[in-house]
Order: sequence, then C-alpha cells, then structure tokens
Amino acid sequence: MTAPPLTVLVCGSRDWPAPERPTIRAWLARLPPGTVVIHGAARGADSLAASVAQELGFAVRAYPVDHALDGQWPAAGIRRNARMLAAEPSVSRCFAFTDAIQRGTGASRRLTGTGDMVGRCLAAGVVVTVVPPASQPL
Repeated sequence: MTAPPLTVLVCGSRDWPAPERPTIRAWLARLPPGTVVIHGAARGADSLAASVAQELGFAVRAYPVDHALDGQWPAAGIRRNARMLAAEPSVSRCFAFTDAIQRGTGASRRLTGTGDMVGRCLAAGVVVTVVPPASQPL
C-alpha cells in the first residue's frame, strides 16, 4: 500500500520579491514527488510558490478569498486561512516565506495573514518552517 502524498501549505508575504523566487524553489525542490501544495492565492509568496510547485510537477490547490464565504476585508483573509486549513486536514508541513516574523513585527499589517496562518498551523500540530528571503537570512 502506498503512502498518501505529502500535503504542504505555503503562505507568506504579499510583497515577497520576485528575485527571491529561487529561495522558494530551493525549499519546494526538497519535497518528494507527488507532493500537494496548497496556498491562499495571494500575490507575492503564494503566487510564486504556486508557479514553482507546478514547474516541479506537484499538484497545486489554491484557496483564494471568497467574499461569499469569508466576508469582507480585513477579516476575509483570516477566515480564508481557517477555511483552507479545515479543508486540508492532511497538511503536515507549512513553509512561511516572510521576514516579518523574525524581525518581530507581529503588529504589522503585512504579517497579519502570514502570522495568523503560522499560528493556526502550529495549533494544529503542523510543522512550520519560516523562510526569510535569502538576502535577509535569520
């Protein structure tokens, strides 16, 4: 009997710079064939990771904000995060592509979605790896 595929959630900064795409690729390339990558369909890290995952041949599932389900901003992203994690109970890893967490900017607006997702993953027992841009190592 074969093991179910690894399901990895990717989240991160909406302003993750495109030149840092190789950082995302380096982390996703470590994953085994058959991996499923899920993301919130936001610009920046989510979109770059989705593109890289497709190039690597992984299945990719997007969970964009749906205002009919998630309500209006600013809480829509937080509600989408909860919906995404609930819909994917087999998530076992999370890569958070951001530098905001390591800099301690927990109150910053740009961390809200990523910080919320990291917290939800940790509470669910998901292994979380925070990955800063290569130009700003931990």
